[in-house]
Amino acid sequence: VYFSEIAIRYGGGRVPEMIQNTYGIDLIDAWLKQECGEELFINTKKENLQCSSWINFVPEKPGIIVNIPKKKEFLKLSGIKEVYYHMREGDLITFSNPSEWVCCIVFEAADESSLLEKIEEIYKNFKIITKPEE
Repeated sequence: VYFSEIAIRYGGGRVPEMIQNTYGIDLIDAWLKQECGEELFINTKKENLQCSSWINFVPEKPGIIVNIPKKKEFLKLSGIKEVYYHMREGDLITFSNPSEWVCCIVFEAADESSLLEKIEEIYKNFKIITKPEE
């Protein structure tokens, strides 16, 4: 058993998505059932397990966001499971807050080495373009 985060709520970031993608367990559904006093049965996925991860994708430089790759472009890359957007074109990113990100990319691979290769592939194929703030 591995614990990622223990709190009075389900895990933050994209922890629920990682658990569901890897083991087939919907943590949010399980948490809600537990909070409502419902009986809880958890069946985990035991075959074809993949390593799951996510990156909060940001531009190389602060400024006004001019271009963000579209979700359908990210999803063409094998292993990309989902893309969540936090900012949009025209928004200002300053990097003044460690939680400042443009989009979150959820992906999977067969092992840790392949996950690292996938991160390199994402950064090689996609860029978020900014221009200086006026």
